[in-house]
Amino acid sequence: MREPSAVGAHMAHDLGAEFELYHEENPHIFEELKERALVLKNAGRKRGSIAQLFEVLRYDHAVRTTGEEFKLGNNHRAFYARVLMAACPELRGFFIIHSQEHEYEPDLVALGIREVPRWPKRREQWDW
Repeated sequence: MREPSAVGAHMAHDLGAEFELYHEENPHIFEELKERALVLKNAGRKRGSIAQLFEVLRYDHAVRTTGEEFKLGNNHRAFYARVLMAACPELRGFFIIHSQEHEYEPDLVALGIREVPRWPKRREQWDW
């Protein structure tokens, strides 16, 4: 496990920094969540639940894997919802998100996720 980047070095226990470390070590989680969210969206759902997607992912991994227990921390849910909506235009507004004490703005490039047109930084500027 690597040390937090300069972004999170001053707050090693910051949830955003912990999420970024987890994502760096497990980029497939983002892809699996994105795939499942798009299935829901394409099935006609107007809203999705990141908690529901986490539980489905946990179930799928429990059924199809052996060995070390699959770990997916609930602390990462809010971050995945924000990153999914930032990375996938068709998912913008799909998850209900709540304000955070220290708002997390996803840096898709730093996370290694293909950049799409940026969404406004401030919530009140969002067009959905």
